[in-house]
Amino acid sequence: MSTETKASRKAQAAPINHRGWVTVQMAADYLSVGKDFIRDYTASGDIRPVNTGRGKERQCLKYRLNDLDELMIAIGEGRTRLQRMKATNVR
Repeated sequence: MSTETKASRKAQAAPINHRGWVTVQMAADYLSVGKDFIRDYTASGDIRPVNTGRGKERQCLKYRLNDLDELMIAIGEGRTRLQRMKATNVR
């Protein structure tokens, strides 16, 4: 039995397109994090996706690879909104 996950098989089957746009799952796989990590940083405004779906009911959020790379640099330097929000809420 293979140890591959469904997400990893799907990411391999759906390669990153030539313009560098990826889905939430592909972004999570690219950064080796969970989808909740991507969603948290999206909600805080640290990364901005483009909705390629049909309105709010059928969203299909896409992220640029350059934005994901910049996010990881910002996290390493401690300059993201989410990090600042968590730091002010810690008591």
